[in-house]
Amino acid sequence: PDRKQVANSCFLFGFTVLTFAAALLLWISLAFLAGFRVSPWHVPAAASIAALVLAGAAGYYFPDRRWQAFGWILCLCFLTVIASIVFSAMFYDLSWDGQSYHQEGIIQLARGWNPLQQPTPPERTNHDMELTYWAKGEWLSATAVYRLTGRIEYGKCFHILFITVAFALTLAALLRSTPIRFI
Repeated sequence: PDRKQVANSCFLFGFTVLTFAAALLLWISLAFLAGFRVSPWHVPAAASIAALVLAGAAGYYFPDRRWQAFGWILCLCFLTVIASIVFSAMFYDLSWDGQSYHQEGIIQLARGWNPLQQPTPPERTNHDMELTYWAKGEWLSATAVYRLTGRIEYGKCFHILFITVAFALTLAALLRSTPIRFI
């Protein structure tokens, strides 16, 4: 493969994973607006949206090999998500903030707390200020994975995914913008 194909593949990989994360937050936010809670079905719904977007984008970046590019980039995304989950499961979060308000926020969301309809969690905790006023984006994604798998530690997979995305998008940009011949 030439530099342009590798750059396009890296870009589509990063774009697809970011689309998955954005779609997951969008689905959960819409559920909250409608009065629902975080569901295990949010993850497959977001993955479906990401796959549809990838199908369209693969046709633009690889017009002659659309479905071949779609298939292998989708497989790469799936394998990266699985590897991120497996890797995150290998390490227990023993940090103070991870064990206190982060985990408490995820547990409260998994139990049905809807921050749009009830600003404070239904169960009083020692961390009501953090749960009420701090950003919840990462908690929402982690809660969806927790509700799907039943393992709270798997929610850390997004940190690893975003590191992978940053690498892929940086590599894509470097391949397009520099004459350095490393690929």
